[in-house]
Amino acid sequence: MLFFLNNTVMKKTHLVAGIFLWALFSYLTKSLDVLFLAAAVLASIAPDLDLRIKHRALLHNIFVLAVVAAGSWFLQGLYFAIIVSSAYFSHILLDSLTKAGVAVLFPLSSKRYGLRLVRNGGLADKSLCVLLTLSSVVLLLQYSKEILSQFLGL
Repeated sequence: MLFFLNNTVMKKTHLVAGIFLWALFSYLTKSLDVLFLAAAVLASIAPDLDLRIKHRALLHNIFVLAVVAAGSWFLQGLYFAIIVSSAYFSHILLDSLTKAGVAVLFPLSSKRYGLRLVRNGGLADKSLCVLLTLSSVVLLLQYSKEILSQFLGL
């Protein structure tokens, strides 16, 4: 696995959040796109590339989020930008629920903001991971049912 993905539950929660957002987007747009899935998963973990340098600051801020959104829009259009920036933002949002918080205004400010609601590997983190996983499965099953119905003419 990638060097920045250790075994903490929060990392799994970030991955599952990206998958959930892709599943939700797929359900709402009636489009299963593997490129979008890969992009959502990568975007949901990308902020942790700053683990060794100014973690939860360098890549966990609104300025990088804006660059990610603009860049993905330029590369693949609006829908791609929506899924990529949503997945990236989900990472920042989830990290802001922890005690450590995030420096959302970095480099203008190093002040970290956090709600201290979730502890990495704690019950809330594990519960959120399970909830997002189950929600993803339900969305994909519902969408699969609709595709099958259309295919069979039901």
